[in-house]
Amino acid sequence: MKHSKLYIELASLVDYIRQIPSTILLTLYTVLVLLVPNALLCHTEQYTLLDCFVNIILPVGIYLGIISLSRKTGTMILWLLPFFILAAFQIVLLYLYGESIIAVDMYINVLTTNPGEATELLANLGPAIIFVIVLYIPALIWAIVLVCKHKRMISPWFGGLRVLAVLTLSSGIILAEIDYWKDPSYRPHIKTFPINVCYNIGLAIDHTATSAHHEETSCDFTYEAQSIHPTDTAEVYVLVIGETGRALNWQLGGYNRPTNPRLSVRDSVHFYSHAISESNITHKSVPLLLTSLTAENFDSLRFQKSIVTAFKEAGFHTAFISNQAPNRSYTEHFSHEADTTLYIQNTPTGHQYDSELLKYVSEILADSVTKQFIVLHSYGSHFKYQERYPEEFGKFHPDDCNSATYANREKLINAYDNTILYTDAWLDDLIELLSSTRKVSGMIYVSDHGEDIMDDDRKRFLHASPTPTFYQLNVGMLSWVSPEFTNLYQSKSEALHSNAERTVNSSASTFHTILDMAGIETPYFDRTLSLASPEYTPAHLYYLNDHNKPVALDKSGLKEHDLSLLAPHLNR
Repeated sequence: MKHSKLYIELASLVDYIRQIPSTILLTLYTVLVLLVPNALLCHTEQYTLLDCFVNIILPVGIYLGIISLSRKTGTMILWLLPFFILAAFQIVLLYLYGESIIAVDMYINVLTTNPGEATELLANLGPAIIFVIVLYIPALIWAIVLVCKHKRMISPWFGGLRVLAVLTLSSGIILAEIDYWKDPSYRPHIKTFPINVCYNIGLAIDHTATSAHHEETSCDFTYEAQSIHPTDTAEVYVLVIGETGRALNWQLGGYNRPTNPRLSVRDSVHFYSHAISESNITHKSVPLLLTSLTAENFDSLRFQKSIVTAFKEAGFHTAFISNQAPNRSYTEHFSHEADTTLYIQNTPTGHQYDSELLKYVSEILADSVTKQFIVLHSYGSHFKYQERYPEEFGKFHPDDCNSATYANREKLINAYDNTILYTDAWLDDLIELLSSTRKVSGMIYVSDHGEDIMDDDRKRFLHASPTPTFYQLNVGMLSWVSPEFTNLYQSKSEALHSNAERTVNSSASTFHTILDMAGIETPYFDRTLSLASPEYTPAHLYYLNDHNKPVALDKSGLKEHDLSLLAPHLNR
């Protein structure tokens, strides 16, 4: 009897649903699936209950308002395609990082990441991509069917939809006003999806346009640089920009694996295990390394040239050799300031091993030039790790980590450690090249940022997340100088050694250290930020957030676990 009654009720419900126009059913389905990222963000972000209400009700009003602009429901839902794309992107981002909205830097990364890197990343996002396809493609196909059948929403339902849209939109706006009244720091363009990600698109467009016009905005810039070293002293200095080299996996920094068998036996190599970057994103961290700017004045980047220009003004022949692909970023603009600019990647999606950079270094060192400055931009330890080193450097096994899952963490770590082992080898070869010149020479290696490799319960992976972790900010950094350098500038050599245990803001100190080593003076030079100076004083550390604002590390999104790991590296 009970089963019969239940069957009758279900049948009645099915009959009722069948009477609802397909245009209304599609509208309801569309709004529900577009709200999935909103629901997830209410769980992952530090939202108040009122924030969550606004984050649900206001978007419902926006979506219903757009759909109710015309009776052609299918057409209006197809007009929502940008929101489908943003929602899918947001879900994939949450799958990858576990938190945060689509950041300004995520959009810029899409524009500046080469096809090879993008392919490698997408290959490891399969479950998330399948989920968004299953979630969103049916709605779009349904909308296309309605368009083909010329289906329109009938008057009674259409009128009701418009009333509902006005009510929900008004309610969302009122709740947002109440939220602002209770918390003056509240802003819909910060906390309400998709308003916030649309706002970030605007910022990304503005930042990209600003970068594109860098040559015009910086054309009158000068460092007024000059060398205080004797003009007849033969000198060569090399700045190596690493990629994704976190300090934790360097034997030089105390790691329990022999990842630096060659550099670790060189007395003249000094590793700065307490180096912290102010950014976890390449298109920000590298410009910070190449200029006098820090997180506190990053917006001045549009007006300033790089350290390459400072060396040129001081009479050095300059070269910029990159194993990265040109990507229309500030770094590419800086590379063209050099007398010699080379990008050695030979295919749009391929890559060379970093040791290939040394062939070009050898050619440049063979030139009969008294003073030389070389910037090397490596591919480093960028995922996929096992593709960053030749087979003979696969010392730690197993390292076949084609799938970036927690179950494969051991393989990921092994492959990552092999990238550091390989970096150790070619950096040592670089030192041999410099030593063979018998010139006064020095080298600084510093990574742009670190990397998450599923190190704790959060199971975070990669870098460039909207909120950083300790693993992404603690970077590998080292210095080396030749005996000829030490003989002439013993105090600088001793300072490079004595400051090895100090806290280092790599974003602030790299520029000043290499200038100090080369004896270049400019109004932009700050001796207290140079690791080659006895006057060195650690710079205050900030994090450069998504909107290019400097924030204290404890306000940057670092969790309690990250702060506890960071604490021993500060105030040294």
